[in-house]
Amino acid sequence: MKLTARDVGKLFIRKLGRPMEYLGEDDGRFLFVFRDPPRDRLAYGADDLWMIERHRPDAAPVRREVRRA
Repeated sequence: MKLTARDVGKLFIRKLGRPMEYLGEDDGRFLFVFRDPPRDRLAYGADDLWMIERHRPDAAPVRREVRRA
């Protein structure tokens, strides 16, 4: 998939089902923000949430899809 400036602000969903919003490109890296912050978000400031996602993924567990046979 090729991301362009037209994709900024659009929602994407990873295979695990967590929606992300594309923020653009910075220094050759694609920037995304998760749209469903951790459940304990009141304990953190708005600027700290991205650090939880990046450095402590266990603090924001991913809901796994259950496949029914």
